[in-house]
Amino acid sequence: MARKQKSNTLIKSFENDKVQQVTEAKPETRQGGYATTHDRFCLMARIRSGNRSKADVVAAVSRDIDFGHFWRQLRARGWKYRRPKGIETKGSYVNADGSKVLVGEEAVVAYALESGLLDANENSADEVSGALDQASGAMHQANASVGDVSGAVGDVSAAVDQMTATVDQVGAGVGEASAAVDQVTDTMDQVGAGVGLVSMSQIDTSVMLSQRTMNELFGTSSSCSGAELGREAATETYNSSNRELRGGVSNLQLLSEASGAESDAQPDSGFVAQSVGPPTLAKVTTT
Repeated sequence: MARKQKSNTLIKSFENDKVQQVTEAKPETRQGGYATTHDRFCLMARIRSGNRSKADVVAAVSRDIDFGHFWRQLRARGWKYRRPKGIETKGSYVNADGSKVLVGEEAVVAYALESGLLDANENSADEVSGALDQASGAMHQANASVGDVSGAVGDVSAAVDQMTATVDQVGAGVGEASAAVDQVTDTMDQVGAGVGLVSMSQIDTSVMLSQRTMNELFGTSSSCSGAELGREAATETYNSSNRELRGGVSNLQLLSEASGAESDAQPDSGFVAQSVGPPTLAKVTTT
């Protein structure tokens, strides 16, 4: 847009100078005749100056615009380029229908300025630039959307990492528990192995009785002598054995009666105890 405004300004300046030159070129009459030779020389100088101004304008516009880009636009419209031949130093540019043959880049720029072709190209360039701006905005918006998606993916990845760390911690706890169980199992195995190695001879079966317990069982030495204690113990042993023997005989009698044997006081066969004396067994025979 800046190049376009600058070109329009230069063109208007050139046109104003041209109008001024035409106005000043009118023969000025003095009081006695036509313009003098000096006036005609000044007129010719102004005309040549006007031509130089036009060339300067074209040169300035040529330097201002990107001719390579401008030529690509013209070539898209059907323009062609002819290389210089012979003694020619500049190439020729031919329009699409072949009606215009312009020699040199300056001639092409001048024709574009006079015909308005440069303005049309500038408008097309502006439209293309607008389209590019819209495309760039769409790209920025798409990049922003991609950034949002990338952020969401990052959040999900962080959550997955956190879950993985939690699972690792749980796995470590399970490993520690398993190690503790293994240790307890090893301890139990060691205890079992130690129990298996203990023999009966290694078990202490001795009983230590205090003097008080001995006194309670057998009495004190002041209450009775050792001989009396021996007699009392023997009597108690005899009475206990006699009671057990009588019980055994009664059981034998009951068994005999249940089996249909004799019902008198003597058993069929067996052992009877003597009523007097120490407990002895005697075999009874029947006829």
